[in-house]
Amino acid sequence: MARLDNWQNNLSALIEDKRAEAFDFPSWNCLMWAFASIEAVTGRDLGVKYRGKYKNELGASRLLKRVDDVTTSQALLEKYLGEPRPVAFARHGDIVLVDPVGTGLELPSDIELFGPVPGVCYGATSFFVGEFGLVQVETLRLGQAIWVS
Repeated sequence: MARLDNWQNNLSALIEDKRAEAFDFPSWNCLMWAFASIEAVTGRDLGVKYRGKYKNELGASRLLKRVDDVTTSQALLEKYLGEPRPVAFARHGDIVLVDPVGTGLELPSDIELFGPVPGVCYGATSFFVGEFGLVQVETLRLGQAIWVS
């Protein structure tokens, strides 16, 4: 996917807009955050098939399987963006993945059901959906990244 000419402004505005938005599984979760970020950077809305179509984790899991024949958030992102690469090469706007168990991060996500948690690289820091708003984490603490372009 190609990046928009104004993707940096779009991504900065999105981060500021969502900075204090609390986690709410049906409407605002890690995958919705990744979708919103991808749309800000590329203009492509990958979340249209998912937004508002599930109420709980089991429903989301079933929807992933039915719509895109995948079982995890990571598999869905790989389907549309490609294979993950080392996080050291991630740049602004790329999707990053973390297993919060190994890093001590407290993120409201079911890692066993959905796999590593997606966030968005913003240079030396990356943003993830936290219980009370976006959580900022050092990018190099993370495991993998998926290029948006």
